[in-house]
Amino acid sequence: MSEKRTINLSRTTDDQLMKLANSLGVKVDQIDFKQHLDRSKDYCIINMGNPMIGGKHWTAVSNKDKFYFYPLGLPRPRVIPSNYKYREVDIQDPRFGHCGQWTVLFVYYLQHGKVDNFYKLLRVAGFWYCVPVTGQPKPVQSEPTLITPPRITPLLIMPPVGTRL
Repeated sequence: MSEKRTINLSRTTDDQLMKLANSLGVKVDQIDFKQHLDRSKDYCIINMGNPMIGGKHWTAVSNKDKFYFYPLGLPRPRVIPSNYKYREVDIQDPRFGHCGQWTVLFVYYLQHGKVDNFYKLLRVAGFWYCVPVTGQPKPVQSEPTLITPPRITPLLIMPPVGTRL
């Protein structure tokens, strides 16, 4: 499958997400279901579904940075340690399947030490009203959120390969 075809998809498989991550130079150590999360891996993209039933939505976990990101803004599941930072920020309409692409973009910014820039980008693009990350291991209270417009995908705001943040 060509890279262009992968990028134009909304719902993504683990192989497609790894291909996208590799094309952007994003290090992803594991892509799997939440039941198989390996906390010894630095950067993981996990699916909130069940291996027996199938996938649901993708989330990002950084065991290295102790960060968790879920594009639907839901609280962390029990498999994520309680001391991991996260935001209950709703940036995606649950009817659309761009969560995997959002997670790759989040990990891209996280690996460049620019998580706040990720949220600023969302604010500027009209996805969400941004608040800074705190060191608290609980959700950060935020302003009302905006739902991602259906025609805008995270790949429209992905930085070109080799772009400095």
